[in-house]
Order: sequence, then structure tokens, then C-alpha cells
Amino acid sequence: MKREEALQHFMDECVSVHASRLQEKVDRQFRQEKKALLQPIIHSLERLFENIREQQEQGQLAPVAFIHLSLLRTSLLDNKCTYLLEAYGEKWYYDWVECTAQYKAEWLSEAIIDLHKTLEKERKPYLLIQAADVRGINHSADSNSVSSVYHSIGPLSLSLSKRTRT
Repeated sequence: MKREEALQHFMDECVSVHASRLQEKVDRQFRQEKKALLQPIIHSLERLFENIREQQEQGQLAPVAFIHLSLLRTSLLDNKCTYLLEAYGEKWYYDWVECTAQYKAEWLSEAIIDLHKTLEKERKPYLLIQAADVRGINHSADSNSVSSVYHSIGPLSLSLSKRTRT
């Protein structure tokens, strides 16, 4: 078996299976611990709303039309799930003023570490697959099976109606 074939087999037989199991575990954990797990994101949203209020009082920020939540892919390099919350006016990305807060999903970070450990064990029979390949799979938010875990709560883009603008 060539390296590409081994990697494809590993993706099909190991990565997809373990990522699916982990997705189920993450979903179950969220349902069971919803109140506790929502507190940090609520706190991050409160910080964002405070930033919005302060910047609007200073005349720096226009009325908010969008709040965008996105995974910081660079945080995956540290086996963490950090999300950036951004507030935008009608100009969206063309706004000159930055209004942000961060949410660190520590409970998802634990899931990433578990997935990495599991895949590292599973790769050993595949002599052609190296630890760097597993790191690449874990850090790739483009991998369909792994991205479902990373994107359990995001990216999310909320459009706020004109009536609810801040």
C-alpha cells in the first residue's frame, strides 16, 4: 500500500469513525451540561456587548447589524478551540472600527486532545503514516469528519434585524 492509499484508508476507517464518536460525545456532553457550558460564551457575549456600548458612547461604532462568531484556526495549533466574536455595522467587513471578544471553548479543547491521542494510537499500524500526518488531520478544519467537532458551535453568523440593533 502506498502512502496516499494508507492515508486515505486511515481517514476512511479511523478518522471518520473516531470523529463521529467524538461528535456524539460532544453533543451528549453539551446536552447534559448545557447550563455550565453556556456560561463562558454568555460571559464572552456580555464582554462584546460592553465593548459595543463603550465604543458607541464614544461615537466610534455605528449601530451593530451583525455579530459573527468564528473559530480561530491558529488556536488549533495549541490544541485549543478559541472563537472570535465580532460586531459589525452595515458595512460588515469594511468597518474601520474593531469590536471583538473571545470565547475559549475549553470543553472542546479537551475533545481535540482526546481525538489526537486516539488517532496517534490508531496510526501506528500504518507504517507510512507519521505523527505529523495526524497533527495535520487534527489541525485541519477542512477535514469533513474532524471539522464537525471543531464547528460544534461555530462558525455562526447572526444577522440582527433593524429593530434589535444596538
